[in-house]
Amino acid sequence: MNYDERSKPMVRRKLKALKMAEQGGLCAICNEPLPERGAVLDRMRAVDGYVPSNTRLVHAACDVSQQASKGYT
Repeated sequence: MNYDERSKPMVRRKLKALKMAEQGGLCAICNEPLPERGAVLDRMRAVDGYVPSNTRLVHAACDVSQQASKGYT
């Protein structure tokens, strides 16, 4: 199954800004500072979409590592 609930870019930018503030600018996986650009919105459950309660902001490398550890890549 393929889930693509990303909505419009402006909506995702606002969600990223919200998550950046909520997380204090730190990656939800490694707790290291996130870059100003290039962080990834990670969904806990794909089917639940890109909403504040289902997302966290992570480094792109942390996202790739986590996906690989789950066998998704």
